[in-house]
Amino acid sequence: MSSVLLFIGRIWARVASSEGDQTAFELETATAVCGVRRTSFTAAVGADGATRVGVEEGLVTVEADQQKVDVPAGGETTVEFGPEKPSIYPYIRSEENWENWRREREQIFIARADTLVQEMMRGVTAPRKNLYAQDKKESWRMPRRIRINTPPNLFKS
Repeated sequence: MSSVLLFIGRIWARVASSEGDQTAFELETATAVCGVRRTSFTAAVGADGATRVGVEEGLVTVEADQQKVDVPAGGETTVEFGPEKPSIYPYIRSEENWENWRREREQIFIARADTLVQEMMRGVTAPRKNLYAQDKKESWRMPRRIRINTPPNLFKS
């Protein structure tokens, strides 16, 4: 299984099927863990630590604070710090929509910076501990080939 730890920014992935019914790819953020197989999806982490997942094909299982939700093709969810179960909404796949979401997350961070920084630190420390523990259990090996396709203007400053 491959995994990515995303602190801030946006990622698009198309994940091929794995052997059996196993998760082929896992995305970890400060607020969520996304299990993926046979799926095409976009995920982002905003300035406030919130995670947004939009699914184009397949199914993404999003786990946050002991809550789990399956996001089907055409659906999206946003996970914030806290115990609320993520809801599923129709996925609006447009650059303008993602940019509006990013700006909204920046405004939330500015308004709640004092408490969000502490929550983010706790959220980032836990996945790092999990990765270190996993590294000790199994010898990590580099895949033979990694291909990353970055659409133009994916990351705007």
